[in-house]
This record gives sequence, C-alpha cells and structure tokens, in this order.
Amino acid sequence: MKVITTILVVAFLIITGAMISLIKRGVSLRPSTLITPSEVSANLQNISHGVAYRLFPDFQSYDLFVVGVPADNAELQQIAKDIKAQAEALLKQPIHEAAGKADLQNCAKPCWVTVTPDEAQELTPGNPYIEQTVLPLNRNYLTLTLTEFTDYDHGIISQCENEKRLDFPCLKALSIQEAQRKMKDPKKRYFFLRQYRDHEHFLFIQKGA
Repeated sequence: MKVITTILVVAFLIITGAMISLIKRGVSLRPSTLITPSEVSANLQNISHGVAYRLFPDFQSYDLFVVGVPADNAELQQIAKDIKAQAEALLKQPIHEAAGKADLQNCAKPCWVTVTPDEAQELTPGNPYIEQTVLPLNRNYLTLTLTEFTDYDHGIISQCENEKRLDFPCLKALSIQEAQRKMKDPKKRYFFLRQYRDHEHFLFIQKGA
C-alpha cells in the first residue's frame, strides 16, 4: 500500500511540474469559456452586467483587480468602468481605485488598477509589470484584459498550433476563430469572455460598425 501511495504522489508531482513548465513556456493549457459569444445590447450594458455576474465569485475571493484596457479606446474604458460599478453593486462595498498603476501599496482592499492590455496579461512570459509591481505585494490578484476584435490573424493560427503555444497573440487568434463559429448573424455585434489559469480573464468585444 505504501508503494502504491508513493507512486501516486510521485506521479502527481511530475504532472504538476510538467504543467508549471508548460505554463512558463507559454504552451497551451486551453482557456475555458465563461461567457459564450452573445449579442451586444444597444447600450452595451449587458456586457458589464454579464461579466460582473459571471466573475462575482472571483470578485469575492481576490483583493486586487488588474484591468488591462487600451488607453485610446473610450468605449472599452467605459465598459471597464461599468464592470467596476456592477461589481461594487454586487459586493455592496466600494472597490478602491489605485491613484496610479505604480502606486498599489497604498490602495485599500479591494483595489482596482487600470493598466495597458500588455501589462495585464501573463501569457507572454516575463511580464515586468506583474513581476515587479504586482507579485511583490503578495496579494491575491485577478486580471481582466479587454480587447476589441474584427477578425483574427489567419496566418498565426497554424504557427500557434504547430508550436503548441498560447501566448497573447495566439490566445486572441484562436479564441476569435472559435467564437466566430457561434456568431451566426453577421449583422449583430458580439462579445465573449475567456478564462486562463483561474485568475486570468480576457473579454473580447467585437468592434462596432
């Protein structure tokens, strides 16, 4: 019995080590779908409502929310603010906004910080913002990256699959390719939410006409 137990423990450690190695190298552990492709409402409110409700259990568990939004996209900036407002309503408490992305130590829990999409995502190994600013705080953190899309990079798909990797460009291309199969009405605008490694989230919003 002891031998069997030892074998099982060793096997578990090997599998765990392999998974960690794959993640560090950017190799694919496929993301899961939290919100399937859904039509965007005229006022965009169903996006923030849907995301806040879907992530509500996470909002209760984490005390730092790192939100990646393009600084030059006013619509995505507003959607991020609406998600924060919806989350506050669900939590029945304020989420404190960091004074600046480098000033997180003085941000009370739960804390919300807005950064660039590249600073929020950890698919590309060695993200300096996460490694130098977030990790030293030793706080439970969640990332949410908002990205707008029209179509995916067809050329990168085979490269991602052949190399069996899932960096940020690959995740975007593969996620959009998969989602488009469920986007039945070309006249409609869609959004969907993907999750990777428990704490990483990616909100895809189709660009408006």
